[in-house]
Amino acid sequence: MRVGGLDGRRLSKNVWINLPKVKNRKEVLQKDKMKSITIKGIKIELTSEKAKGTGRAFTFRLGGNTETKLRKAVATAVKTAARAGGKRVIFSVLSGKEPFSFNQAGKIIAQEIYRYIFEHREHPVKQFSVIAAENIEKEEFRKGLIGYLNYFGNEQKSPFLTTDCIIRVKGGVVVIERSNPPLGFALPGGFVDYGESLEDAVRREMKEETGLSLKDLKQYHTYSAPKRDPRFHVVTTVFTAFSAGMPVAGDDAKSVRIITENDVRRMKFASDHKKVLLDYFRRKNHA
Repeated sequence: MRVGGLDGRRLSKNVWINLPKVKNRKEVLQKDKMKSITIKGIKIELTSEKAKGTGRAFTFRLGGNTETKLRKAVATAVKTAARAGGKRVIFSVLSGKEPFSFNQAGKIIAQEIYRYIFEHREHPVKQFSVIAAENIEKEEFRKGLIGYLNYFGNEQKSPFLTTDCIIRVKGGVVVIERSNPPLGFALPGGFVDYGESLEDAVRREMKEETGLSLKDLKQYHTYSAPKRDPRFHVVTTVFTAFSAGMPVAGDDAKSVRIITENDVRRMKFASDHKKVLLDYFRRKNHA
């Protein structure tokens, strides 16, 4: 398939790598010579040519004698263009006098572009064009900019992050019966949203699944075994807390129960939550 006048290689639903038109595509991939990448429909390119294209474009000269200043310059430029309805941001980058390497400068710019893509649901800006000054070591800068974005947009496969909570109430601890796979009983919990702390996530999930507000919230333990969850690699931080209320099933909870240590051994639990609860009761009994 042709993408933007280049041969495109689809890496996932939202990620394309654009490659120069060559006969041996594998050779290009092996040499890591790509000059652009598209993440979530937004194209980021490194070019030495005068920027061309249609749509409303905003051009910014970037520099800064500290990392903080360069980050702020990129972030401010993107926000300014987005607020004004700009479709394209063109960065004319650096003078070669900054106190960090060209590779580091490329990564700083890549990080701020990546932040924009993943922290905003709607993206007025659809393309970033980066023009490097003549006195910049182009290959080092390209590796920092495009290489970094490719790593986090394609190669990096981070575990999913969740929180669960052992909520102590009158009569025992709270568990839910899951309505979605993996089926079975489980501690109430769920995935952490981008931009959300673990503490905020666990309070939100407990309210959604059990209707309970938490008191004396404390981190208990993190479980990270790659195969602990049958779906995919999920790292969970388990909290402990207590509540004076009575749980009510909500969200994806089919039912909710209050159980004791003796109940745990005879019940079927999703993922490793039986182990989590047995660990908890064992420590509690030996405290």
